[in-house]
Amino acid sequence: MIAPTLRIFVSAEEAVRHERDNAATVVNALKGDFSGQVSIQLVLTDGMSLDALADARRASRDGDLPDIVISLLSSRLGPSRPRHPENGAESQDAEAVVQAAARTVAHADQGTPHLLVYRRAGNGIAIRSEVSASLKHKKAFNEFMDDWFGGASDAFDAAFRAYDTTDELERMLRADLTRIISKSLGGNRSERDEATGLATWTNGSPFAGLESFGPSHADVFFGRRRAIADATKLLLDRAADGCPLMMISGMSGCGKTSLVDAGIIPAITEPGAVSGIDVWRWCRFRPSVAEGDLFAGLAATLLDRKGLPEMAEGGVTVEELADLLREAPRRADIPLRMALGRAGNGQGPHGRDNRLAARLVLVIDQLEELFTSPGISAEERRRFSAALYAMASSGQVWIVATLRSDYRPNCADMPEIAGLINDGGEYHLTPPTFAELGQIIRGPVRAAGLQFETDPETGERLDDMLHQAAIADDGSLPLLEFVMQELHKRIRMGDRLLTFNAYNRLGGYEGLVTERFESIFTSMDPSLQATLPALLRALVTVSVDDDSEPRARTALKSDICVTPQRTQLLEALINARLVVADLDDQDRPVVRIACSGVLRRWQRVRDWMEEDRRFLSARATLTNSARYWQQRKRHPDFLISEWQTLAEHEILPEEGREYLDEDAIEYVEASIAASAERRRQQSEDDERRSKRMTWIVAVLVGVIAAASAIGGYMSYHVYLRLDP
Repeated sequence: MIAPTLRIFVSAEEAVRHERDNAATVVNALKGDFSGQVSIQLVLTDGMSLDALADARRASRDGDLPDIVISLLSSRLGPSRPRHPENGAESQDAEAVVQAAARTVAHADQGTPHLLVYRRAGNGIAIRSEVSASLKHKKAFNEFMDDWFGGASDAFDAAFRAYDTTDELERMLRADLTRIISKSLGGNRSERDEATGLATWTNGSPFAGLESFGPSHADVFFGRRRAIADATKLLLDRAADGCPLMMISGMSGCGKTSLVDAGIIPAITEPGAVSGIDVWRWCRFRPSVAEGDLFAGLAATLLDRKGLPEMAEGGVTVEELADLLREAPRRADIPLRMALGRAGNGQGPHGRDNRLAARLVLVIDQLEELFTSPGISAEERRRFSAALYAMASSGQVWIVATLRSDYRPNCADMPEIAGLINDGGEYHLTPPTFAELGQIIRGPVRAAGLQFETDPETGERLDDMLHQAAIADDGSLPLLEFVMQELHKRIRMGDRLLTFNAYNRLGGYEGLVTERFESIFTSMDPSLQATLPALLRALVTVSVDDDSEPRARTALKSDICVTPQRTQLLEALINARLVVADLDDQDRPVVRIACSGVLRRWQRVRDWMEEDRRFLSARATLTNSARYWQQRKRHPDFLISEWQTLAEHEILPEEGREYLDEDAIEYVEASIAASAERRRQQSEDDERRSKRMTWIVAVLVGVIAAASAIGGYMSYHVYLRLDP
């Protein structure tokens, strides 16, 4: 069966032309997500003539899906006068672009295409010369909406969305496109609609909740097939090079531990998976459980019955092994090799002379605890890094470490780990794609012989609803598992159905996550609770157009962790999977709320917003003004001018500098410097005028004095002539 074709037309006003690349990135990513289900074609309409657009549309086949038109507008909603740098042609304004795209791709037999319009949020600056053009453009745009979508009052809001950042634009665009594509495909998902068949999982809930999947859960660990294959290949390549040591990094909550335990370990320990190795042992170590002695904790893990108890049977003690790992890690190869030899001894098909080769897999889970656990010094971290490298270099121990990506910069002080990152020994795990999320939701349900309920009135399926809720936020994977686990708990006795009734009684996805937020918060010490407003200031923002609706904001971790209480509260929320920690594109640790819907549902956030609305509104205006100034190449005309008093901005440097991004701070400082320079020039001008006036007055006084003297002299001579 040939997959239907879907054309996605993308147009962009000149002021947001670079954001067209973001839209193209999203569309190209969706090609992989829907591979085999639909053939997605990306058409950048800005570079096509109207005839070419029409020809592209006429080339469609029967059964193709309705087209999608994406239009990106600037906040000015005005014409774009600059010329396109590639061809020098005069750019079309946004209204013309939207009309051209939509009218040329629409056909009577297929109806109106889907139109998605995204507008960059306002700049906080009004330019008088553009007001008239903007109003005319807005009128034309409304008329266009009347023609195609039943009137601006009916459909304008539904098709017209604002965004503050390119990250937000990408998230909104991805969610909207996946929703439309999934709906257009209808029930054409063989994976979803295939019969449940016999259950292959009978060990209770197939969901991990807020815990990680373990090796015993490999049969219900779905959606990470590609990551398992790529990470396993990297480990095997490292082993072939003589040092099977690798690191799995990624944002908090992206499933690093589950990937290792339920994916990589079952893949390499399966009989015959690794040539020449037939006996596998594996154990796990977390730095935080070391209880004051990092190396004693690691030694105890290696000697445990889940690791290599043969070392203890050979007389090796925890203290002796700890000393070797700390002081001479390469010498630890001897007891390790002997213990692995005993582990394979007598397991061959013909007794002792045919013993099998054995290896140990050591998982160092949450390597970031080297930096967060009290009492672990920089020297101990350096020695620990050397010990791991020495064990892996022996070839006897295969080591897989997991690391939260926001702690990746900290590894620079551990030479072996830093070298591992630089030499390609790192696998970066990204959040699941749309298609992978679908497998994560539906795969375990099929394996457990369960089913999702379908609403008899609307035809909507519960799995689709969960899918759309989860795709809205990158850090939602643990929360999705939590919701699925709670749904499973509410399956009625003797039933195999996950129901809408149970879902709604839980409060839905956002309601259940909000309830967890409240539960975690109320269990905290009052001193930590008192720091919540400071945390919210950093992680919550509003739109310039609507300061009543909270939005998630990405903040630098360093801007939040300025006191022990804030650091402790932030880490508690990260560990509870409610806040996500990651690196930004400049390799700076950043954090954000894992589920943005919580901000709308959590009453504590609503109450706090009423108290801090002035600050949030001022920061939103300032942030947009700073962004506009940056886009205008820092032209001084777009700085805060004298007539634009600092009424909205002046509270920020005083009360909230730590809650501003670098661009906003630079913008304020540049505005202050420009204002000071204007005042200095004004003062110099006033001084020059004063000096000129003084000189003029002095000259006038002199002239008057001279005139008076001359007048007196003349009067005296006249008097002499007249006196007989």
